[in-house]
Amino acid sequence: MKNEVSVNITLPAEVAARYGFASDTEYAVSEYSDGIFIRQSPDILKRIYIEVTNSCNLDCSTCVRNVWSEDTGMMEYSLFGKIITDTEQQLEKYSPDNRTKFTVFFGGWGEPLLHPEIIRMIKEVKDRGWRAELITNGVMLDNRTANDLIGAGLDFIWVSLDGATPESYSDVRLGNMLPQILENLNNLRKIKAFSLSMGPQLGIAFVAMKKNISDLPDVINICRKLEAKKLSVSNVLPFTSDLVDERLYRLSSGNWGKGDLVIDFPRMDPSDEVVGIIKNTAAAGGWYSVAGNENDHRIGVCPFLKKASVSVRWDGMVSPCTPLFYDSSSYLEDTIRESRACHFGSIAEKSLSEIWMQEDFRLLRRKLQFDEFSPCTVCNSCEMAESNEEDCFGDQHPACGGCLWQQGFIRCP
Repeated sequence: MKNEVSVNITLPAEVAARYGFASDTEYAVSEYSDGIFIRQSPDILKRIYIEVTNSCNLDCSTCVRNVWSEDTGMMEYSLFGKIITDTEQQLEKYSPDNRTKFTVFFGGWGEPLLHPEIIRMIKEVKDRGWRAELITNGVMLDNRTANDLIGAGLDFIWVSLDGATPESYSDVRLGNMLPQILENLNNLRKIKAFSLSMGPQLGIAFVAMKKNISDLPDVINICRKLEAKKLSVSNVLPFTSDLVDERLYRLSSGNWGKGDLVIDFPRMDPSDEVVGIIKNTAAAGGWYSVAGNENDHRIGVCPFLKKASVSVRWDGMVSPCTPLFYDSSSYLEDTIRESRACHFGSIAEKSLSEIWMQEDFRLLRRKLQFDEFSPCTVCNSCEMAESNEEDCFGDQHPACGGCLWQQGFIRCP
């Protein structure tokens, strides 16, 4: 690292254990105007994404399925059982203080509710005292399934909702099922209330595009009516040329900050006048902050690393994140970028701990934490940006400098 210096920092034992800090170890430190931010150990594990199936009951225009030719399948329950056992051993050995806060997230490139054993899987997770979360398109969330999910102890359910009207929803999701989905979610709310259950809490995931961004205020109102706790808004990842013009961002936004002017806004009411001024400021270029919030820890940091997570595909292949489960292609600015899948081993052949702690996987996590990849989303001026095979810094596959998740354009729950 540049400007490297060694210092001694004393932390309470429980804090050090929670974030995986150990003596004589390097950690990424970011400097801000009023202090520093020390990132947790890249070896700590707090979350696992499990893709129980890559099959889906919808055929959405925004899906990676439009650019792949992968086989589909269902995770064997015996393989799921090994993942849970391996995870338990990993936590016991490396982070026992995180056991009760550990999260299993059922999601990937498929619809989890299609798996015939999904309720049993959730119960298995809850029997360990862990959190269980799931993302669904909501089509299969009928009353029976809602009761089963509540009975299994699911803590949080995310539902993808890319429109507030049947017309805008069907334009993205290729099916006029919005009224049924909203009825399903309202029934889930009623069943929870009747059973006096606290969970699952509801989150809505919205993929914003030019064709549906005007629906966002109505989606927010839907969230309030359904008593949702979170609304996650992501940009669309343009897998196809049709989606390029639907983007609400240009990668040149990574160049904000040209010049020396820094504009610091106080807290203001979000009136049309104020929003318009901030919008024009952003469009003109330059750094700006509102009420001192001058930095966003999500920018330039892998969100999957920040969540201290690992991802397991339906067939047991282990990846650093769900976007790297499969080979795919998408547009980086106006150029196609090929992304080759990244796997560090198979749960069927090795233990999770072996895979998680092997040197090549640990090196990738360290490089992500220190943001050592070339800034392809900002530069995008050479052929190396056209794939994740290597970059101009000499980094080899997976070269993550062109990842839109890392730069905050794309978000996953």
